[in-house]
Amino acid sequence: MKQLLIMLIITLLIFISLQGCSKSNQGTQPVNGIVIVGEEQYALPILERYQENVKTKDVFRVKTGMVDEKKVLILDESTANKLIAKKLIHKRKDVNGNMDSIPLVQLPEIPKGRSLLFTTEHESDITSINLNETEIPVTYDRNAWIGNVGDYEPGLHFIVSKNEVYQEIQVEETSLQFLYLKKSLGDKKPTMSTDNTVVNEYLKMKKRVKNFNDLIVVKFVTIDK
Repeated sequence: MKQLLIMLIITLLIFISLQGCSKSNQGTQPVNGIVIVGEEQYALPILERYQENVKTKDVFRVKTGMVDEKKVLILDESTANKLIAKKLIHKRKDVNGNMDSIPLVQLPEIPKGRSLLFTTEHESDITSINLNETEIPVTYDRNAWIGNVGDYEPGLHFIVSKNEVYQEIQVEETSLQFLYLKKSLGDKKPTMSTDNTVVNEYLKMKKRVKNFNDLIVVKFVTIDK
């Protein structure tokens, strides 16, 4: 009986070890960056929380709006190309698989008179976005997003417009910030499934921001070096 118990314990330990190796082989995702889209006055509590851990940051101007209760994020072509060069825009790796992503290496050609729409596959039939009575003709490209993880709020419409078209879109302009961290906040793919370090940190950060819902995007990301 004692030998049987020992064998069961050894088997269990081997199983746990293999599970850990399996997760490890999937690749780690250390949270070494934060993406924030929204007015700096609302983002300030986040900046203050991590100010000692911020190595550097990038700030870009973008436009935002709402359509059918869904948030819209608009970049001009120049800004999009800068983000792509820094590997800060990712696309879904396998449309039939999970939400794992790879960097977008090149911005697709923007059709004449239209803008590119990046959103979920089931919204690929959208041909225009109406913001503040301004119609933006769009051509769906693929499911892509800012950072290496999909947006926590599903259905966000991510649009890239020609520079001159962007200037003509009469909607609110705000800041897109990338915070590069000195020290990781945890791993989004931890070896142990019970490791909730990143989730708990995000909830603590969210609780600190009084006007959190006034921010368009706030998410923890892995920034490729």
